Amino acid sequence: MSVEKEDDMGTSRCRSLREEFRLHKFGLSHEHPTLFIRPQWFPPKFYIPWTIVWALFYLINLGFEVYYDIEMGATYFTRVTNHAYLLQSLFVLTDCFVTIYVHARRQDIRDGETNGLTWYIRMQWVLFNISNGYSILVSMIYYGFLEVEWHHGSVYIHLMNSVYTVLGLLFSAKPVQLLHVYQPMVPAIFYTCFSIIYHIFGGEMIYPILDWGNKRNRTILLAVVFICVAIPIIHLICYLLYSLRVFIQRKCASRNKFTPNQPDTKKAYDSSAL
Repeated sequence: MSVEKEDDMGTSRCRSLREEFRLHKFGLSHEHPTLFIRPQWFPPKFYIPWTIVWALFYLINLGFEVYYDIEMGATYFTRVTNHAYLLQSLFVLTDCFVTIYVHARRQDIRDGETNGLTWYIRMQWVLFNISNGYSILVSMIYYGFLEVEWHHGSVYIHLMNSVYTVLGLLFSAKPVQLLHVYQPMVPAIFYTCFSIIYHIFGGEMIYPILDWGNKRNRTILLAVVFICVAIPIIHLICYLLYSLRVFIQRKCASRNKFTPNQPDTKKAYDSSAL
């Protein structure tokens, strides 16, 4: 590769990185909605069975959750693991519904002929960002700070959630934007506030690392580190995986002289109707 081409590639990367910090990247606008219902490497129809298989997997596991944890009652919702798993399940089911709906009823989105995000794709995107950061954070806390169990229920809630996140980041064509880091931080802040209120009203200690009674200063420090340091780092890793995925796809496409999974921006027009 010539020096000029290397310089052009370096300039292009710097320009792309600068774009990530522009104000409009903070919101939920994107000019290629087709990226949200297709894989990075294959034709759009391949994404339908992917979402169906994972939706069935999560539905079955949610059934097991109800069966085995029914005796927990309302205390089930005091566990951050369960919060994260329910949020990820909501994303998986939403992803399946949106993908099937768009392929069946919104061929303009499927074929890259529109540049407006519908409300349900925006919701899908938010859940995607929340699920990515929150699920990996829960796995990190569980295997790093709590007593680990290796039975079936523990594995699919504490480990498979992160496995799914990484696979989804590598398989789907969904974009990741750096300024969306606030989205996975929101449920973490919500759960921290909930644990404080739960303690104030006499609830038992949920986790040893959330001891608001005897080890308040340490708990505050850990909460700040998890929310303000760990989640941004996790989101950055998700962005790097996304960037690597796009980089590899573009390199492979340039060698093959075609780009089968890139939207045709020349045909784009604004459309946000159902």
